[in-house]
Amino acid sequence: MTKKTNLFLKIFADFWDHFKIFRANYVSKYFDDIVKKVASCADLQEGFVRYQCLHCGRDERVIGFTCKHAFCLRCGSIKAMQFVEEIKAKLYPEINYRHLTLTVHEEFWKVFYKHHFSNEIFDQFYQVAWDFIRDVFQTVTHKMNIEVGAIMVIHVTGRDGSYNVHLHILLPMGCIDGTSGKWIDIPRLPYNLLHHRWQEHFLKMMKEFDQSDWMKALIHKIKKHYRKGFVANLDERILPKGGGRLAKYLAKYLFRPSISVKRIIEYDKDKETVEFEYQDHQTHKMEVTKISVMDFIGRMVQQIMPKKFQRVRYFGLHATKTWKKSRRKIINGLKRMMGIEPDPNEKVLLKQARQLSHREKILDWRKRDPLKCKHCGCTMELVEIWIKGRGTIFDLFKILKRSADPPPIRTVTEKEKIKDACKGNCLGVQLELPF
Repeated sequence: MTKKTNLFLKIFADFWDHFKIFRANYVSKYFDDIVKKVASCADLQEGFVRYQCLHCGRDERVIGFTCKHAFCLRCGSIKAMQFVEEIKAKLYPEINYRHLTLTVHEEFWKVFYKHHFSNEIFDQFYQVAWDFIRDVFQTVTHKMNIEVGAIMVIHVTGRDGSYNVHLHILLPMGCIDGTSGKWIDIPRLPYNLLHHRWQEHFLKMMKEFDQSDWMKALIHKIKKHYRKGFVANLDERILPKGGGRLAKYLAKYLFRPSISVKRIIEYDKDKETVEFEYQDHQTHKMEVTKISVMDFIGRMVQQIMPKKFQRVRYFGLHATKTWKKSRRKIINGLKRMMGIEPDPNEKVLLKQARQLSHREKILDWRKRDPLKCKHCGCTMELVEIWIKGRGTIFDLFKILKRSADPPPIRTVTEKEKIKDACKGNCLGVQLELPF
């Protein structure tokens, strides 16, 4: 771990118990377990795998087991890579996409925060956004029987880590006519329509969710003072078509952490302050702020979503269960519209995205092999697995010594070796390689 990662963990180690005294909502085994996992992420004393170059014997990698939690500053980037690869595979190469951001008035943030530890309000938030999208497309096309799609990712914090609920949506610029089966291309959407319809749908949702007099008064106030509707920002740019440019776009806008490790400038334990920098959303300039340790921890842990929460959701044409069927509909719809044929060499990457190892992701994203020997350039081999409480459960050299006729070194993959060696292991060990 880097020095700054240790600094982030030190803040939690020093003040987590003190923080819970003032924030009773976080007094639970769920949050304690997450903080404990993050604190021990990649700790070699908890367990590790060892890779070694068997060609020259001069290079090795010892990698601690990771916590695999999105809250972890190290594993969060790995989760982001997995999300990006999955979403890339779900985008149809034959059509254009644009990036839509749906925001809500800050007065409603406190309502979301109050119900932050339940899935209910967030589930309804996704659903109302989906209802809004279908309504807009039906209005623009003047057709009720259409099929649309969307991929949504929720964010609950702004760039400085403060609570700010909003949705990022990848929107296909078109839909399928349910009657004729043709693809209807939609080059643009009226901004006035987006703003007014989004406000209308969202306020209706909040009115049904909270029927208190306070909510009724707030909704009346919002309607009176915000006649132009809520912000629904539709990026003018068409998303890049596949490849590295698309991955960078998705990582930048959909999975950027509110505060990354390198942004922490200073931590003063005695004064109980943390100084960090962030990029302002409006000016795009770097801003520096200093806040109390309690506020810093609060901004970090509020990013932890409820247990088993599904952050990325697919709707309509992008629904996971009907993805292949929907793709055939889109291809047939494009043919009927203007005779567009899909690229015969286009590969469906849906399964491949899930099967890529972390090493393969690094090769794709960083263009370097984390298991390449720095001396001879050969690929290092898995030689040892050690787990706390169980000791060494896999040792390649002992296996080779016991075998009179040793098998080839690469008879099975690293994943298969680990899976076989860790059978019955309650820790659920998962290997993640360093960047």
